[in-house]
Amino acid sequence: MVSSDFSITAGNLSSINTLNQGKLNLEKRVFALKNVVQYRYGIIDSITNANEFSATSSLSLFPLKRVSGFVNGGFESSLLRAFQARALSGAGVSFRMFNKPKNKLEPFVNLSYEYTMFNDSIVVNNVKQLDLQTVGMVVGWTGNHKFFKNDVNVVHAAKFQQSLTNTANFRFDGNLNITVPLFSIFSLRTGAQVTYENIVISTRRNLDFLWTFGISMSNF
Repeated sequence: MVSSDFSITAGNLSSINTLNQGKLNLEKRVFALKNVVQYRYGIIDSITNANEFSATSSLSLFPLKRVSGFVNGGFESSLLRAFQARALSGAGVSFRMFNKPKNKLEPFVNLSYEYTMFNDSIVVNNVKQLDLQTVGMVVGWTGNHKFFKNDVNVVHAAKFQQSLTNTANFRFDGNLNITVPLFSIFSLRTGAQVTYENIVISTRRNLDFLWTFGISMSNF
């Protein structure tokens, strides 16, 4: 699936925001492959305030069973969070609590290695450094629910990561998206995303909240 959201505001402050996403999922009896690529760009009064890229991939074994193992990897870069690159890899176990066409909920837990290169120095244990390596434990869930004869689609996900090598290093990501089809390839979409990282450069906040509302265009 490929989708694109686009919004423009005018007035005292003018802004342009676009969110583009591509997904490729393949599920068989023995394995399942999930790939997601996302790019978000935003401008407020001719100043770029968001330039975010992420790509994630996961491979699950025996995905139709209630409990299955997986390996995953990903890459991110973020102007908003002020890091040039973040690479991660890991392995874990997921649990299918619900797996019906209209109701899916899948908690997971995994061990992850992560390397982040920041745009400026961070302070870890009173030492300034530009990069950060950590091995952490991640717990979270993904969910997908359909209502009103599949006309309303609710997708949500959350994860909490605690470093095992530095107990002061942890972060949380959560998002919720609601989509209502309008006509053809167009849908009405609203969503919220919360991100918290306790280790950031001095010019960035620990907590970011993003709310979107607008028209989405998807290939199906």
